[in-house]
Formats: sequence, C-alpha cells, structure tokens
Amino acid sequence: CGALQNLALNDENKILIAKEDGINLIVSAMKDHPSDPDVQKNGCGALWNLSLNDENTQEITEKQGIKYIIKAMEKHSKVVSVQKNACGALWNLSVNGDF
Repeated sequence: CGALQNLALNDENKILIAKEDGINLIVSAMKDHPSDPDVQKNGCGALWNLSLNDENTQEITEKQGIKYIIKAMEKHSKVVSVQKNACGALWNLSVNGDF
C-alpha cells in the first residue's frame, strides 16, 4: 500500500491504479490486516491520495473504503500517522464527488 500511496500522487496514476483494481486491493489489505498499523497507515494514505479523483471517490465508497478507514481509526487510535492519513482520506471523500 505504501508504494500505491506514493504512486497515487500523480493524476495519471490515480486513474491507472483504479483501472487495475488497486482500490479493491487496498481496501482488501486493510480488511485482512486490521492489526498492522503500517498497512492501515499506508492504506489510508493511498485512499487519501486516490480520493482526489471524483471517480475514485465513488469507487472507494462502493468498495466500503470508508468503513475500513473508520475501523483503522478505531483500532489504532493512538497511532498518529494512521489518524492523520485516515482524516485526510475522510476529508477528501466528504468534499469530492456528487453523491
């Protein structure tokens, strides 16, 4: 997820990552590794960057990304990097998209 987080800084990569099922893979990693703060931090960070694209925002929502972002915040409430990336992702998801 860390590599995808960095790749998703580029606008063209945001589209390519989504096209190649990257959003589903990120959410699945977060779902499958809830106790690993690094997976959660990087997953939230990747979703934060990907959510700058309106189409990705819709897909993140449809793939239950918001649910797993919140679960990461609950499970790792004392890990600042998880909280920061999760809040950033939720911020973008709340202001992007038309739904």
